Amino acid sequence: MGAITIGDNARIGAASVVTHSVPANATAVGIPARVSVGNTQDEITKLEHSKLPDPVADAMKYVLNEQRKLKERIDQLEKK
Repeated sequence: MGAITIGDNARIGAASVVTHSVPANATAVGIPARVSVGNTQDEITKLEHSKLPDPVADAMKYVLNEQRKLKERIDQLEKK
């Protein structure tokens, strides 16, 4: 394969296998990794895992909120 160069600010997708050099500011994904073409900065920002929605956390918040409401309802009924 030889030497492979990853350019400045290049992004490599998780579990991607890089077999060729990746230019600066490019995104490479897949097996083998292919450089994505035509991605805007907004599209690249959306790929950041720290900003993805967390459906498990959302479901837990919902269940805890429902539990809180039920506890308040029970407390009201027991006061009567």
